[in-house]
Amino acid sequence: MQLQNITKHITEVKYRFLYLGFSFFCTFLTCYYYQIEFLYLLIKPFLELNHTFLSTDVTEILTSLISLCFLMSCILLIPFVLYHIWCYLKPGRYQWEIQYQTRLSLLFLALLFIEFLGIYWYILPEISAFFTSYQIVIHKDTLDSGFSLKEVPDFMKIVEISPKLETILHYNLQLFLVLLFLLQIPVFFIICYHFKIITAMQLGKSRKFIIFLSLLLSAFISPPDVFNQLICTFFFLFLFEMCIFVGYFLESIQKYKNIE
Repeated sequence: MQLQNITKHITEVKYRFLYLGFSFFCTFLTCYYYQIEFLYLLIKPFLELNHTFLSTDVTEILTSLISLCFLMSCILLIPFVLYHIWCYLKPGRYQWEIQYQTRLSLLFLALLFIEFLGIYWYILPEISAFFTSYQIVIHKDTLDSGFSLKEVPDFMKIVEISPKLETILHYNLQLFLVLLFLLQIPVFFIICYHFKIITAMQLGKSRKFIIFLSLLLSAFISPPDVFNQLICTFFFLFLFEMCIFVGYFLESIQKYKNIE
């Protein structure tokens, strides 16, 4: 009987992996069909600054587009993967465990959606504007009068930025993945609270270390500008304080259930 149950579980896992593989294949083909639209959305912050891109290798454009379609397919499949995990674990769970698992999955998807909005509408435009601000343009009136200014245009570009397409794509995708990991910190701590790995009191005592870690992470993922780094730091500290608040809230609910 036990062997039959194990065989049944293995068969179910096999079929679910087949479904996921087929879904990934279809999603990849769809992303490849709309590759220009995805490429435009990803590099739009640079295009709004009137910049063009360079491609110095014959295969660079093709490999960049394939990498973009592959990663976009993985991101778009995240809800489907969560659904299969939820369906696989559901038969062996109590009703309250199913509700807890559902809320945790919805929280993960909500944070994922907020991450995409925050990166696309704020972080990427700020980073693009900061790095392209180092383009050196000289006005004709600022030149020394000793030069012959007849052939000099009103505005002359000394250093013009033309980033490589592959560099921009890889940098933007890496930024998305790093922030995806960082914004799932609340979900990680909720799981730790659930399995009693850590308590809200223990987390609150490490506040000084978290402040230092927030400053360090902000320096790595944000432009070297004090204002933007402070915004990122306060955002990480807000996530940390929310994790402590959620921890105390969950612990109070658990104590109330134990009293009953």
